[in-house]
Amino acid sequence: TNSARAEDTSDNYTARGRKEIRMLTNALGAIRNSSHSTADVCQSFYSYGLVDLLIRRLVHDASASASDNNGVSVLPNATQPWREACFRTAGSLINLAEKCPDVAIKLASNRKIIYILLETWGGTAITRNSEKTKKPIRGL
Repeated sequence: TNSARAEDTSDNYTARGRKEIRMLTNALGAIRNSSHSTADVCQSFYSYGLVDLLIRRLVHDASASASDNNGVSVLPNATQPWREACFRTAGSLINLAEKCPDVAIKLASNRKIIYILLETWGGTAITRNSEKTKKPIRGL
């Protein structure tokens, strides 16, 4: 069950670490909710550097926690305590890109983040355009 998996991974973290992950997840939820606001709020988030911070956080967490055999970043599996934080980060970036063209351009120029956002959206399998391998990349 989900609670059994959560207990298995929580043994590896201190009480402070679990609390920090919970606080980060809650803060990211507030950012995601705020990103549903008007375009000027989303532009302010971009202007203050929030988008760069979220991109660095998401690409680092996703690539450090899990990558498939092809080395493509994927979101953490259900056993990782920071999974929800990653999904909230990705959701925030998607919401911000919908309202702010600057965010959309920034995200579109980063292939790793595009793969992660596609996976967040429940994307479909894609095939790399390569002569070496024509097999689908996991989660995309």
